[in-house]
Amino acid sequence: MRHVVLVLFAFFLGEPLLHSEPLVPGLATEAPGLYHLRFDGPIDAAMRASLKEKDLRVVQVMPPDGLLMETMAGGLPALPAGVRGRALTLGEKLGEKILDIVSGRAMPGGPIRLQIVTLRGRSSHGVAGMLRPLLPPRGALHTADGGMDRGTLWARVPEQDLKPVILSLAQHPDVLRVERFELPVLLNSNSTWLLQSGSVDQGRTIWQHGLTGIGQIVGVADSGLDADACQFRYGPARDQVTLAVTEPQPPAAVISNPENKVITYYVVGTADAYDDASGGFHGTHTVGNIVGDNYANPTTADGVGYDKHDGMAPGAQVVFQDLGTKDGLLNGLMSTTVYDLLDQAYRTGVRVQNNSFGSPLLSLNYDIHSQDIDAFAWKHNDMLVVFAVGNSGLDMNGNLSPASLVGGGSTAKNTLVVGASGPVEMEMYGDHYELADDLLGFSSQGPTKDNRIKPEVLAPGLVFSATTDTGTLINLGCCDATGQGHDMLATNIDDDNCNVDGEMPAIGTSFSAPLAAGAAILVRQYYTDGYWARGQANPAAGFNPSNALLKATLINGAQGLSGTITTEHAYEPLTAPPSFQQGWGRVNLEECLSFEGDRRHTLVLTDVPNPVPGNPMLSPEAELAPFDGENQPLTTAEQVTWMLPALSQDGLLKITLAWSDPPAGFGVKFALINNLDLEVISPNGQLYLGNMEYDDSGHTQPSTTGQRDALNNLEQIIIANPATGSYQVRVSAAKVDGNGEEGSTAQGYGLVVSGEFLAPKVHNISPHWGAPGATLNDLTIIGEHFVVGMELDLGEDITIAGIKVVDANTVQIDSLKIDSNATLGSRTAVTTILHSLSATTPDIFQVDDAPAAGCSSTSRPGASLLVCLLMPLLFIRRRKT
Repeated sequence: MRHVVLVLFAFFLGEPLLHSEPLVPGLATEAPGLYHLRFDGPIDAAMRASLKEKDLRVVQVMPPDGLLMETMAGGLPALPAGVRGRALTLGEKLGEKILDIVSGRAMPGGPIRLQIVTLRGRSSHGVAGMLRPLLPPRGALHTADGGMDRGTLWARVPEQDLKPVILSLAQHPDVLRVERFELPVLLNSNSTWLLQSGSVDQGRTIWQHGLTGIGQIVGVADSGLDADACQFRYGPARDQVTLAVTEPQPPAAVISNPENKVITYYVVGTADAYDDASGGFHGTHTVGNIVGDNYANPTTADGVGYDKHDGMAPGAQVVFQDLGTKDGLLNGLMSTTVYDLLDQAYRTGVRVQNNSFGSPLLSLNYDIHSQDIDAFAWKHNDMLVVFAVGNSGLDMNGNLSPASLVGGGSTAKNTLVVGASGPVEMEMYGDHYELADDLLGFSSQGPTKDNRIKPEVLAPGLVFSATTDTGTLINLGCCDATGQGHDMLATNIDDDNCNVDGEMPAIGTSFSAPLAAGAAILVRQYYTDGYWARGQANPAAGFNPSNALLKATLINGAQGLSGTITTEHAYEPLTAPPSFQQGWGRVNLEECLSFEGDRRHTLVLTDVPNPVPGNPMLSPEAELAPFDGENQPLTTAEQVTWMLPALSQDGLLKITLAWSDPPAGFGVKFALINNLDLEVISPNGQLYLGNMEYDDSGHTQPSTTGQRDALNNLEQIIIANPATGSYQVRVSAAKVDGNGEEGSTAQGYGLVVSGEFLAPKVHNISPHWGAPGATLNDLTIIGEHFVVGMELDLGEDITIAGIKVVDANTVQIDSLKIDSNATLGSRTAVTTILHSLSATTPDIFQVDDAPAAGCSSTSRPGASLLVCLLMPLLFIRRRKT
């Protein structure tokens, strides 16, 4: 593939730290009780049990072949054969940016914020008690003990106190990790049709099919919301405005206004309620991009009341989590972990959550926020977490800046990370721009530190959306976000405005992410409302999709940009997808989903939840069951195979596999824990492998090396002009060792495929009749496009067993049993493959007491030969009469 190979860094046994000679004395000494083990062979259940007997507890996995262990026995015990170990050093508890500062390679530039996490099972209290005397009397210290079963602390440390504080933290036995923490910053009409059909002529096709987000709940964590704006209420009455609540705090939840557009408005920590000028009305913009819908022309179950500035999912409701303060910062994130923030949203009904914030510093690392997000998405397997990729794609001189991610959500594994494509058209300063096929240069680029692909998809990054009414602002008597002593202006929730941007659009990946989140809501409705089964709404077929399936579906239909990267200075070349610039391309829902009458079909091969204890998808009390498939989570060396329906030679065959991986540890070389491989075998025996060997057009070529992707938890194969016949799809579990947590040694996954498939169809059944109560044996079916895995239905009163596909035109059936109370008359044959691709042949089988034309085999001994011999004579005699 066209991936740049980066120099990777890890805290690995036998390898030095990134900064092997820290200037702070003591950091090279051993951390008490923590040991890094490396294994020559697999870390299987027997090995884990052996280590547990030696009083060693897994702290975190260190892929590809290591574990970080803790012992309370006072030293490293004798290890089994094939295992080597050493004590962790104090320096290995520190993040890269902290090591830079304490080693003198970077200047703090003033006070530094730290984020500290403890070992599992340890609260923040012990560390806080040690830390408080080391901080100034008014030094900021915040703590949280949340859903990750560990403590988290945030501290603001003066520059002169930094080194002794860090050394004390590293020496504390409860401390696992210390990283530099910067408050995340906000990452700042035609989009609705562009992301639905990609064509102005076709327009908003997904809305036309009835998918508008009704019945879905999206979550947004942001700077604040202009709660009374017309886009966020169902009518003019005052009770349609959802007012902010300061309690409960994450992860506790409440639904304050279930019938409103905004079902709950949370104020997190020390945040200030509602939106204001300090954040550029950022939260109002992002929510408008997802669910904005003017109540004067609303979207209902009967149709879309379209307005120029409606969001992608105007029928959905929203849960808002206000993080912003009137000084323009996201101080709400100083009082809760991202895990608990997501947990609160989930408990309030959210199943797609948008987050348009990230670090102000470049970071490619798998950090504390990355781990929190991955842990939540792995355990709460039906919530998709969407993040903006960041706005650091250009350096200070306006030149492209590869590897410019901003950590947290953009470097996690289980997120959907969104970059910025251009708008369809734009007028600025008298110039006309058409940028729909371009990547906007400010959009941050991958890869992550371990060379994973981020972003995954794109959406427009210059948009017009809901905003506040700047004519009715009120004076809060404070200074603005720049500290310039201006009076701070904030929205008044009594103004009932319906304002949108003026001549200038909102700009940034902050606004790409909510558009993609809105698209994800529509994909989720496609599954929950049963559209997937026959291309039209069928609630009886609805199921609860995993976040992996939503992600796989969106990426399976993504369309690569063919333009350039637009920068201030020039138009730079753009690499075809998949790439670190544009991921797999721009969201295109028409390519993701298929509807009745479409030539191109999207089929769900399987959707298997993660077998994590407490995964709400698996709860018998769940409102909607998961996908009704036969597949189970995969363990190491297991393999599952599907035969695809026959294909025409037109278009593309696309297959996408995704899974939500267990969280990795800190300081690891590779973040991927469980490795699945996507494989496709063509009708002529050629092997294709996921994410490998693409040509310049982004199409997968047959494997020549056998090399497989062992980095990403998302794999895709795209085959142009596929051969006629049936392709075989396999998912192989190369390595599912888990991370030491219960349920992690078996991996769930989602798998979708799209192409111009041909449904199997029956032309003739022999014998073609049977009497009520009879059992027919050894039937032959003649037709076309038959494939292994197809099903045949002749009605509720006929049971078919033992379907054997001989070739594309012939099927053998072991037995066909007709109910004794079966109604007489003809039966229509319905042939189905992969749940949703089907064809019907009317009047193909007869239930009758008397023989009809054809050869029948009945349950009576000796009857088969007699009927078969007589049938030709009966047929001739009838023709003569």
